[in-house]
Parts: sequence; structure tokens; C-alpha cells
Amino acid sequence: MVEKTSIGGLNARMKNLENEVSKAFKSLEYRVQASHLIAGLALDLSQIPNDDRKTHIENFLVCPTITNLPQEVRSLIAETVSASQQTVEDLASFANEQQSPIN
Repeated sequence: MVEKTSIGGLNARMKNLENEVSKAFKSLEYRVQASHLIAGLALDLSQIPNDDRKTHIENFLVCPTITNLPQEVRSLIAETVSASQQTVEDLASFANEQQSPIN
């Protein structure tokens, strides 16, 4: 026998589904925003001397643009920045080597 669903129960399920879809889009929006922020940071870091990079990263991670994001996204940004810091340093080192004369 098929169980009947009340209109109220159906409306509640539809509202729940609507909320879940809204959260998914918001999460995607935050992830896109995070990607743009990380790309901007990587570009900035490539132009900053090695000694100042750590301070720049620390300041970036506590700026209002980042701190206003959900914790999940802030963690994602912090992990990505940490993992990419070495890559940025390697790229800067490589660029410096390319600019120095060959002995």
C-alpha cells in the first residue's frame, strides 16, 4: 500500500530541498571566490621578496574578505596557500636564475 503524503509534509520537503540547493550554490560561489582570491595572492607573492612573503600571507589570511567567509572555505584557502607557498618560492627562484647571467 502506498503511503499518502500530506500537503504540509510535501511543502516541508520541498522547502528542505530548496535550502539544500541554495547551500550548494552558495558553497560553489564561495569556492569560486576562494579560487580568485588564491590566484590573486599567488600573483602578489610572485612579486614580493622572499623575506616579506610570510608576513603578506599572514595578513592575507586575516583580512576581512577572508574572515567573513565560512570556516570551511577559510580552511580550504589556508591549506591551499600553505601548499602553494613552496611552489611560489620555487617559481621565484627559477625566475631569478633565468635573469642571472650564465657563468
